[in-house]
Amino acid sequence: MRTSIFALAPLALLAVACSASVEADPTGATSEAIIPIGPILLPDCETEALSTTSVGKAIDEQPGNCAWSNEASSPSASYGGEWCSDTYVVEVDKLIANEAFNAFGGPFETPGSSTSCSEMHSSVTVWAHSASGWKTLGTNTSQGKWETGSLFSLCMFVTDSQTGTLTVKGTEGFDEIRIGVSAWEAETVNGTAEKIYVPVTAGISGGAAC
Repeated sequence: MRTSIFALAPLALLAVACSASVEADPTGATSEAIIPIGPILLPDCETEALSTTSVGKAIDEQPGNCAWSNEASSPSASYGGEWCSDTYVVEVDKLIANEAFNAFGGPFETPGSSTSCSEMHSSVTVWAHSASGWKTLGTNTSQGKWETGSLFSLCMFVTDSQTGTLTVKGTEGFDEIRIGVSAWEAETVNGTAEKIYVPVTAGISGGAAC
C-alpha cells in the first residue's frame, strides 16, 4: 500500500504559499520579489490514504487454475475521503506480472424492482501507477435496466458511457491499481434532482471457467 504524505500533515502542506523577499532599490525604496515555487499537489482518489474502511480497502490478486475474483465492499452508504468524496476506493498493490484481470464495481445489493432498478446508477474509474506516476485507465457509467424473462426478472446494468478500459493486461509495468466506485439512486425530492448514495462493492476478476 502506498502511504500518502498528505495523510500525515495535510494542513502543513496546504499552508505552503509563495514567499517574498525584500530587495533594496537604488533610490532607497524597497520592492518585493516573488520567489516562484512548484504547484501544491493535493491528494485525490489516486493518492488519498485508505485510513478508514469508509474510504476504501486494499485487496490482492488471487489467480488460480480457474476463474477467480476478489472484492471489497463499503460498510455503509457513507463512503469517501476528504479528497475523494462519495467514492469508495479499492486498491490492488501486489500485482502479478502477466496476470490479466478486469475491474468491476457497482451497488452492493441488486435492486429488486423495476422502479428501483431504473433509478440506480453507478460509476467506476480505474487508475494505474507506474514509474512515471498515476494515469487514468478508464471510466464507465451505467444505469439499471429491468429485464423480464419467462422464468425470472432481473436488474441488469447497461453502460451509458465509457472512456478507456477497465482491463489490466499485466504487461504494462503497473505496480498499483486503484478502483473508484460510486452508486446512487437518482430521485427527485421537492422538485430537486438528488443522488441518494447506496453501499457499493468493487474488485477484480480474471482467469477462465474450468
